[in-house]
Amino acid sequence: MPLGDLFSAEGRKKRRIEKSCERVNEKYAQSVDRFGAMEFLVKDGASAEGVVSLLRRFFWTYDKTIEDRDEKDYAFRGLVHLGQTLVVPQVRKMLRTADGSVSWLLRLLVELTSPADAQDIAAEALAACSGSDFERDPQKRIDLVHFLQDFPLPSTVQTLLPLVSDFSEEIRYVVVDALFLLKAEQARDPLLQQLIAEESGRVRARIVEGFAALSWDVKGFTAQVEALLPEGYRLDKSGHVKLIPVKAAAAARSQPAPGKK
Repeated sequence: MPLGDLFSAEGRKKRRIEKSCERVNEKYAQSVDRFGAMEFLVKDGASAEGVVSLLRRFFWTYDKTIEDRDEKDYAFRGLVHLGQTLVVPQVRKMLRTADGSVSWLLRLLVELTSPADAQDIAAEALAACSGSDFERDPQKRIDLVHFLQDFPLPSTVQTLLPLVSDFSEEIRYVVVDALFLLKAEQARDPLLQQLIAEESGRVRARIVEGFAALSWDVKGFTAQVEALLPEGYRLDKSGHVKLIPVKAAAAARSQPAPGKK
């Protein structure tokens, strides 16, 4: 910074913004000092750098739970106050690059954008962070899937479908669950194909449960599905998965096998 700028009003403000950005995320600073830094960034130091610093506050936890929540609430309200033009581009970037839970960022999308824009940004972020064979923590993608399942649109289904066969068992489960919640009939064949290939008993059980609950048939996959049905389920003549009543299932188990006495 040129010497003249160092002592100018603009230079002093720039330095204070930089120091405030650092202070907001100093975990071992006093909470009151972090509040002071956030207040400055919201009221007097509005900038892209300040927005990024406030967003980063959502990604770590202060030891004192109540103060941690209060600080995050204040950061959230401050970001809403700063508005869509300044905040949403930074939220969009951070959704693509951040690790860990992004629930606060998704709440900001709801507050600052239209439902259509919020869905587009979340879908873009999910696509950008999928496809790798390794991730330390799937929580970001789980948050994005849970967020998208509230948007019953064809584009949401198209975003989720590739993840039916994701490398992460946790992601496969939440995506399967979301597709059934969306009642996405175009997911029928991909879900049946995944049922046949699936190694996780939990995911297989959720697929079977979903077909039974929505009365979807399994035509074209009947033999394979029938061989994989867990105890308590059967296929009827029309190829629909049925849950066997508990008493009927117990009675069937008590009967001798054909040809035996």
